[in-house]
Amino acid sequence: KIRAALDETLSSLKEMPNRLRQYEAFDHIQETLQKYMKINMIVAELKTDALKERHWKQIAQILNLKKGFNELTLGDLWEAKLDKQLPAIKDVLGRAQGEMGLEEFMREVREVWSNYELELVPYRSKCR
Repeated sequence: KIRAALDETLSSLKEMPNRLRQYEAFDHIQETLQKYMKINMIVAELKTDALKERHWKQIAQILNLKKGFNELTLGDLWEAKLDKQLPAIKDVLGRAQGEMGLEEFMREVREVWSNYELELVPYRSKCR
């Protein structure tokens, strides 16, 4: 919804007459909307199930947020200048996704080996 609203607002800005586009306020609004679009893409990435509470704490520390991740609003993320901390946040996201992949792999290994039965056969009279 937010992305659609931002897209709609940006397109309506582009439809404005040239005499209005020459003002500094127009440029400022356009830059602000583009920044919000960029931040919205980052927020969409933050919706992943890979982020656990420990990752949210790291992100909160990077962004100097005082609220818990359950209390965060979109406004808090916009005000935290998410776009300025993009490399650090991408790093946390990458680690979280890697950890999720490892957890899934470990779960599959545990599942396979917990149900696996080995049959012992006599070998040179050493099997008891």
